[in-house]
Amino acid sequence: MIRPPAPDRRSTATRAAVAVLVVGLLARLGLAALLDPGVDEAYAVAVSRQLQLSWFDHPPMAFWWVAAARALAVAHTGDPVPAFVLRLPFVLAFTVTSWLIFDLTRRLWGARAGLWALVATTLAPFFFVSAGSWIVPDGPLILFLAATARILVEILFFRPEGLAERRLWLLAGLTLGLAGLSKYHAALFAVGAFTFLLATPHRFHLARPAPWIAAAIALVTVSPVVIWNAEHGWVSFVFQSGRGGGGKGISWPGLGRAVLGQLAYLAPWTLIAAVAATVSRLKAEKSLAGPTAFLAALALPSILIFTAVPLRGGDALPHWQMPGWLFLLPVLGK
Repeated sequence: MIRPPAPDRRSTATRAAVAVLVVGLLARLGLAALLDPGVDEAYAVAVSRQLQLSWFDHPPMAFWWVAAARALAVAHTGDPVPAFVLRLPFVLAFTVTSWLIFDLTRRLWGARAGLWALVATTLAPFFFVSAGSWIVPDGPLILFLAATARILVEILFFRPEGLAERRLWLLAGLTLGLAGLSKYHAALFAVGAFTFLLATPHRFHLARPAPWIAAAIALVTVSPVVIWNAEHGWVSFVFQSGRGGGGKGISWPGLGRAVLGQLAYLAPWTLIAAVAATVSRLKAEKSLAGPTAFLAALALPSILIFTAVPLRGGDALPHWQMPGWLFLLPVLGK
């Protein structure tokens, strides 16, 4: 258990964070109004016209959001609903994600660290543009992963007791399940969190029923994806598992594109500084059971696995690693 920083909701850093949130929201609203939909967005808008439990390439959450936005707006805007209106849930979701990253960092290391984590998140090109304003699955994914991480930080490092702890575990199961309904990356987050619990003194939680009930809630929540795939020959899992395997030996150009793409999507100074900050904090904490190690455990599976795809001859898209980098930005804030 760590000692939380003294709370000060009216601090200068907190007021500045609110200002950053507002400015970031207005900027993303401007982008959503000005930019024409890309190919992925046009695809999402098209396929969402037929509601179903899941889809060939992705779980259903992003498509459900589009369908809900269309249903609410069509009486006022006519059909087709403008792209700006369909983008609104994604823009607003990233504002909540940004606050969760600020709040997670503030809880661990104070409002000043939270402010810097928020600034880094807001300015990173991928989060600002794609995950923050486009109709793509990454927006719902990082929202629910950030919520799950925030809840787990509270459980692991501030040790609520009794009913409060059990409720938090159940809520974490729900938010993790919602992340699984957004994108398959949620499985790597779950692997990182479970590995951290198993490999550290925090494993005592696993001797209690609450984490396992939370896991069951996550599985039930994501069951629409399982049901749809069972009815369609597990096509999504076959498709996704085959995307990264070229089978032609190491692709050095692909590896270069994976690394340079991450530098571009996150911004070189942010990526390099986040790595340096994580190494520095791990040395300072002198423990693999502390909050920096926990955040690194959430981050590294997606970063390492997808960066290594070209080593199998595949070609990794650089946005695959971005949900992992999100959890190193609080460390950079500190």
